[in-house]
Amino acid sequence: MTFNKANAYQHTLSMELQNDKLSYSIINLDTKKSVEEKSFTLLSFNKEELAKLLDNEVFTYDFKTISLSISSNRHTLVPISIFNASKPVDIFALNHQSPFDDIDYNRIPELDIASIYEIPLWIKQLFVVKMPRVKIIHSSTALLKGIFKTPQFSPRIHIFWQNNAFYLVLTSKNKLDYFNLFQSNHISDLVYHLLFVLEQKELNLKDYEVKLYGVNQQWDKLNELTKLLNHKVKVDTQKEKAEYFILSSQQLCV
Repeated sequence: MTFNKANAYQHTLSMELQNDKLSYSIINLDTKKSVEEKSFTLLSFNKEELAKLLDNEVFTYDFKTISLSISSNRHTLVPISIFNASKPVDIFALNHQSPFDDIDYNRIPELDIASIYEIPLWIKQLFVVKMPRVKIIHSSTALLKGIFKTPQFSPRIHIFWQNNAFYLVLTSKNKLDYFNLFQSNHISDLVYHLLFVLEQKELNLKDYEVKLYGVNQQWDKLNELTKLLNHKVKVDTQKEKAEYFILSSQQLCV
């Protein structure tokens, strides 16, 4: 079935906002496959620039569900027990300096943790006014929900690559062993931080499967990463499990 405005109600709209682009994927609810994707470059990260992009006709369609993930670098993960006993802003203040913009959070029940993050209020206002039913989540929430959608018993290293940052996640025995966001777009920095984490935790890279998201198999830095690690790096052939992993994983959050 070809996607169009008339059958938008049979689809979900997933959007991902990074500092340099806004991407979206339209996903068929029956097949769980993306039927249309597009990315818009943000010349400047501000309200006026983003508002222009949201004038695109596709954002006026009547989708079944609408979600937006934002990759704010000021965020923290905490156990639900701590989250329930404190205010989100107080927990956030333990990890980040003030001043704070709007503080929001997402619960991740399957891991018994919550993601607390900062989001500029103008972003919230812009999307809510344009799309009142939009569900806003942090990229960490979609990433972790997507990873733990399937069993993670065997030791795995998960890397979600963005243009100016990367997430590093270690899992084993269906548990989250490590999670962090690094502000860098250099493969050498990724390799350094990964090997440093493994060394500090007294773990061996050869025991892990390395999975990469946010890119496809033709990514121009894949060979460099593989050579520097001297280890196979897996990028899935399905776009929903590779470059559009965050967008497709948002279905688990709405």
